Amino acid sequence: SNSRMKPKGSSSQGSSQLLSPRAQQLLHHINPKKYSSFESTARKLDSMDTGEHQWMIDAKLLKPMITAKNQEKFISPKFKMSHLIWQIEAYPNGNTPSTIGSFNLYLRLITMPIAWKSITICRTFTCEETKSGYTAVSRYEKGTSLGWPDFNLSLQDIKNRVHWIKALKFTINIKILQIKLNKNDGLIFYEHKVDPYKALKKQTLSWKIDEGLLHEMKQSYYKKGYVSPVYNNMWCLRVYPNGKTIKGDFLIQLQLCGLPGQTNKIKVNWKISCHAVSVSAGWTTNFDYSQSCWGWGNNQLTFEQFKKCNKFTISVEIQVDDKENIIAMCEWEKYITKKSKPTLKISDIKQYAQWSMSQNQQYLGSHSPEMKDNKDEPKDDHMIGITRPSVSVPPPPSQPPKSVASSQSVPPSILNQLNDNEDVMQNEEINEWVEKRLKIQDDVLEELTKEIDQMKGDIQRISSSNNNNQNVDDLKRQIASVQRQLTEIRKMSGAKLNINDDFKEELDDKQKVQKWLEEKVKLSQYFELFIQQGFDDLDSIKDITKEDLNEMGIDKVGHQRKILKNAEQI
Repeated sequence: SNSRMKPKGSSSQGSSQLLSPRAQQLLHHINPKKYSSFESTARKLDSMDTGEHQWMIDAKLLKPMITAKNQEKFISPKFKMSHLIWQIEAYPNGNTPSTIGSFNLYLRLITMPIAWKSITICRTFTCEETKSGYTAVSRYEKGTSLGWPDFNLSLQDIKNRVHWIKALKFTINIKILQIKLNKNDGLIFYEHKVDPYKALKKQTLSWKIDEGLLHEMKQSYYKKGYVSPVYNNMWCLRVYPNGKTIKGDFLIQLQLCGLPGQTNKIKVNWKISCHAVSVSAGWTTNFDYSQSCWGWGNNQLTFEQFKKCNKFTISVEIQVDDKENIIAMCEWEKYITKKSKPTLKISDIKQYAQWSMSQNQQYLGSHSPEMKDNKDEPKDDHMIGITRPSVSVPPPPSQPPKSVASSQSVPPSILNQLNDNEDVMQNEEINEWVEKRLKIQDDVLEELTKEIDQMKGDIQRISSSNNNNQNVDDLKRQIASVQRQLTEIRKMSGAKLNINDDFKEELDDKQKVQKWLEEKVKLSQYFELFIQQGFDDLDSIKDITKEDLNEMGIDKVGHQRKILKNAEQI
């Protein structure tokens, strides 16, 4: 079997933590060669609690699948999502005598930390070729294997397409909603919290079925299911055009995909409308992770009525609470979040800036260009407390003032590694340090801008009162000084930090193949396929042929040309 993984929560190499966009930007300025490839990887990643995996079934594996016997199982290679090991199990001809002809698909959790009791996830299965899909919220323990409903995809559906499809692709998406520990009878260790305002406000979801999917739905057999995108990280729709429990009865279900942090159950007023057939149905039901899906009932719309539609859109009106209550909930959440974070006063910023400047000058020493003495610049910058030279930012200082030490000190491990010119730094700690320095920079910029506005107001007042022009000139010089400082600080965000770290990381053969496919060929989706077929180093790829690509199931002419052209240049 062939597999390709695109993790969102962790790098497949396990060597990097996700950096924020601002940290990535500044780190790129530190050393573009070091961080350019890492940046491209980081952009592909999402948060720790989400993951995606694609199981590519090539022509060689597809052939035995479509001729499989009942209860015959096929297993994907193990893969990692959210730092947990998973595996996909497929029974192309059903896993019980009563499900013969059903292509059953399961996701099994292979490993889980021993301290964890269970995880609750929102899982989505889709098949690109048949458009089949399914989303559900499920509780997993180690060894749990859960799939989509029987006949959500049929074996005959695949057989009907085998003459024109050369491969089959299943995509698995997960979002970890909750982690419970063994201790204290299931203490909650982690919860995914949906934005309360977006989740609870009165909203209307609209799923416009495109022409290709509409055509596919009109060909649906009994129990074949489809799934919509997820809206506001909280809702999606499941649709069974030819029925799920009653054949020919068009079924729509509203599926919960997440909850706000302040609740574990919500009472929802919801109404589903299909204007193309003038049908609507509304209900009031409770949603939680144990009862996460409700349907609009039987006998609302028939499959035959649906097939007459040239266009089709499903709209869902959702109301959870009154607007004022939602605003109160959001404001309290902001307040609690703010109270839990350390605050930084302007006086601390000025003190840190003055001290940091002295550290900069000591560090730069004879390496710094001499600053041009500007006689027009006021000697006393007591309002600002900072004058920055136009030079590269030095490594982080080791002992900031006590007033900011608790929130702005540099992690010792970073400092030691920087001073010792070691090759590898912990990205998580770098991210934390960079974010703190950027926060100081932003606060100083804000303070400087306020002081400029204040001085401009003073100039207007002095001018209107016909006072001594000397005061006006002094204020204008001070404004010029502050503006120069603003310019220098802004430059720093785009300057190269003078950190002596070349980060010369040697790539192994497989990593070189992955980099080649990503950066040169621009077809990173074939990485696992190349590895599975033994093309695990660039030397073997140099001699790859069109026949090899056909055997691997890569039959798109454009893709073949790109691979062969770049292989010749290795």
